[in-house]
Amino acid sequence: MTKILISFLGKAQIGGQYREANYDFDGRVETARFFSRALSKIIQPECLIILGTSASMWDVLCENLGADEHIQWAQLSEAVENDSVSQELLDEFNPLFSEKLNVECRLKLIPYGDDLAQQIAILQKMAEDVEQGDSVSLDLTHGLRHLPMLGLLSAMYLKTAREVKIQGIYYGALERTNPDTNITPVMHFEGLLTMAVWIGALDG
Repeated sequence: MTKILISFLGKAQIGGQYREANYDFDGRVETARFFSRALSKIIQPECLIILGTSASMWDVLCENLGADEHIQWAQLSEAVENDSVSQELLDEFNPLFSEKLNVECRLKLIPYGDDLAQQIAILQKMAEDVEQGDSVSLDLTHGLRHLPMLGLLSAMYLKTAREVKIQGIYYGALERTNPDTNITPVMHFEGLLTMAVWIGALDG
């Protein structure tokens, strides 16, 4: 059984990146720009899978990790700008990410999800590295706005078809940051899976 964290990576404006936040995990606060880095310190996964499109901020994530010394970083940055990042290029960064984060990292290219075929492809990409009996947590914080819906569908699929344990579904609610304390709450959505089971029972 492998403890896996699946996270999405979004797209930034040119020269931009995510804002640093103080994420509150039930009383324990972790500060990070990328929510998955804070979450990893809490749940300590054995494998971190990061899903992003051909224009996601892969280069900015490299900078945040201090991994921009990679010989192909400039090529990656150019590919991000041109919306042309390939899986082959991302594969080159897996070892360095794994070293920097001290956990096995797998960077995965996904389509934008513009139509049903692409949406199914995203679900398949999320499931391809997950085996029966694995424990999976989902980070829905970053990424395109419609991807969290696919993330929840993927969690339902993994739970039923793959007999995977969904450990948690997390969202770092930056828009809910307390202006007085500068603390950002972390929301838990795994209860939605229980609601889906209830709805399924009503349908039966």
